[in-house]
Amino acid sequence: MPTLPSHFLLMLLLVVSTGSQASQFCFSVAKTYNEQLYCEIEASGEGKSLPSFNQFQKNTPLIQSLLLKPYARKLGITIKMATKTTKQQVVTSPPTAAVNDGSLSHCRFKADVITCNDKPYYFMGNKGNALLGAGVLDASNAIQLPVYDNGEVATYLAIAYEHYLHKMIEIGLAGVTLSYGNFNYIFHDLRAQEIDFNQRFETMYRYLKKDKRTMGIKKSTAPSDVTAKDCFLLVELLVCSRGHYNYIYRA
Repeated sequence: MPTLPSHFLLMLLLVVSTGSQASQFCFSVAKTYNEQLYCEIEASGEGKSLPSFNQFQKNTPLIQSLLLKPYARKLGITIKMATKTTKQQVVTSPPTAAVNDGSLSHCRFKADVITCNDKPYYFMGNKGNALLGAGVLDASNAIQLPVYDNGEVATYLAIAYEHYLHKMIEIGLAGVTLSYGNFNYIFHDLRAQEIDFNQRFETMYRYLKKDKRTMGIKKSTAPSDVTAKDCFLLVELLVCSRGHYNYIYRA
């Protein structure tokens, strides 16, 4: 594996206390607008004087905005400044009724395959670029999340989340996906600040493809002890989450 740039040694699958243990794909753990801007600045090669991601998270939204402002201005990034009254959103935990079949107790759980009603779901880990489809890392391959039409939020988020997961599988990053709770969190955080949810994900996807083209990727391994209470079903995917780890299985 090639040596990783120092500004990406922040986080891989989870946020931990020291930079040396942290992730290579910042956007995969950024769950607020300010955290996504932090990752964008880092990915642009700036922000070397910023605190570590973990320390950055401990600040109020206003202090985070003030820390990011000079770097954003230098890069020509328009920043939506937080105020003293800006509050962090409360993370809602999955699954909701829109993304859960009620019970997975009938499923058989093995490390790489989960079988439900005789239908197997196979673990989707990270993949090297040689195993990806032609052109998936090209600039023209956009994430194109469905647009929210002011309908039922839970239904929209279930559809948008599965679309996001498919696009992460497509570029070989199934092992570094946002949990449904974090995806939900970002949606509400951006809407509260009147920031375009779809455009922020296009920015995230662009940087993830850039990282994937130039950096090695850590192999992801299926858990050996995941259970029904850790998982929920979408249309084609089965998602299991444990702590900061997200595991994706596809039929």
